[in-house]
Amino acid sequence: MTDPRGDLAYALSYNSRIVGTPESIADQLEAWQDAGVDGINMICQYFPGSYRDFIEHVIPVLQKRGLAQREYAPGTLREKMFPGSGGRLNDRHPASRYRGAFKGGGEKSAGSTGVKWQTERA
Repeated sequence: MTDPRGDLAYALSYNSRIVGTPESIADQLEAWQDAGVDGINMICQYFPGSYRDFIEHVIPVLQKRGLAQREYAPGTLREKMFPGSGGRLNDRHPASRYRGAFKGGGEKSAGSTGVKWQTERA
């Protein structure tokens, strides 16, 4: 087991932890943004409901302040990063050969895993 005292992620997660009311958390996040921080990673260390609490209580405060989006453009991240891709990997991408791998027909076994790979390209 890793010694948490020597783990950088562990140290940073406790060093930059924010706890408080939705307004005080939003205040701290706003201060971080003013200092140049352009995003956060939320780590739920103790209570799985913390994500829901953040979404239901903190996000509305951030939205009222104009610090969190209310609406997002339609489409997947891939569609936004690669317009015209139709949300699919291009044919040159190594993973494109597995397109449709779990559809059945033209299958070959992947060893003893029980997974069947389709050999035909879609």
